[in-house]
Amino acid sequence: MTTPDIPARPVTAKPATKPGKKKTDWLEVALKVVTPLLTVAGLFIGVWQFNRQQGFNDSQEFKRKIWERRLDAYTEIGNLTASLVTSTGDTARFDSLTHRFEQLYWGRMPLIEDQTVEEAMRKFNAELYDFKNRDSDLNRLKGRGYELMKACQQSLHNSWKTLSNES
Repeated sequence: MTTPDIPARPVTAKPATKPGKKKTDWLEVALKVVTPLLTVAGLFIGVWQFNRQQGFNDSQEFKRKIWERRLDAYTEIGNLTASLVTSTGDTARFDSLTHRFEQLYWGRMPLIEDQTVEEAMRKFNAELYDFKNRDSDLNRLKGRGYELMKACQQSLHNSWKTLSNES
C-alpha cells in the first residue's frame, strides 16, 4: 500500500511569544530590577535622614549644656556680687569674696560670657577696685552689680531664645 502523496506542510516558525507578551516580559524584568533598587535607595535615604537628625540633636544637646553652664556661672556670679555688696563692713569676708570674684573673672567667666556680660564684668571689677581704694562708694558698687546681673539675665534670655528657635 502506498500512501498518497500528501503535500508537506510549510514549516513556519512559531512566534516565541505572542505579540503583546514582549512588553509584559520587559515590564516584568524592569519591575524585578527597579524594585530592589528603590528599596536600597529608600534605605540609603532613611540612613541619611537619621544621621542628619542625629547630628542636629547632638548640636542641640551641646548648646543646651553650654546654656546650663552659663546659667550656673551667672548664678554663681550673681550670688557672689550680692555677697560682695552686702559684706562691705566685714573686711576679711569682703577680701575673701573679692578674691573669689577675681578667680571667676579670670577663670570660668571668659569661657561662657558674651560681650555684654564681659563688659559688665569689667565695669564691676573696676568699680570693686575703686571701692577697695576708697575712690568709689557703696551705691556705685551696687549699681555696677545690678548692671552685671541685668547683663547676665539678658544674655541668658538671648541664648535661650536662639536655642529655642533652632528646635
